[in-house]
Amino acid sequence: MKIVYPSLVEQFYEGLKSEGVTAGKDEVYRTMVEANLIDENGDPTQYALDNGFIKCVDSQPVNNEPESLAEFKDLYPNLQKYSDDHFMKTDEGWCIDTFVARSESMLLLNDPATSETDKQNARIVLKYLKEDDGRAEDD
Repeated sequence: MKIVYPSLVEQFYEGLKSEGVTAGKDEVYRTMVEANLIDENGDPTQYALDNGFIKCVDSQPVNNEPESLAEFKDLYPNLQKYSDDHFMKTDEGWCIDTFVARSESMLLLNDPATSETDKQNARIVLKYLKEDDGRAEDD
């Protein structure tokens, strides 16, 4: 039996995959529900919409990806400190490399002002990066 996941889960899954993060779609779905990004039906939550995590027009997610890296960094000022060679533009949008993902996750975990949800998400990213490092060593 094939499971059909909501389009937001599919999009997030493809984004993770393009960044080299290996996760099952079921885990992506659970994490998105737990992080209050989508409800059980796969629809974006008001929290996700209000905070700009998901942008929708007529109930369809919209890709508002900046055209230039400068615009992307303006959108995410915490990324200004990283050299441009840590970023790549793909068909899905801007991607960061594992160095930036690991660094930003560690900063979130060590900041006492970070919410528990954000700390949980940082732990998930670090777990995937560690698993990915293990696979790379096996190759």
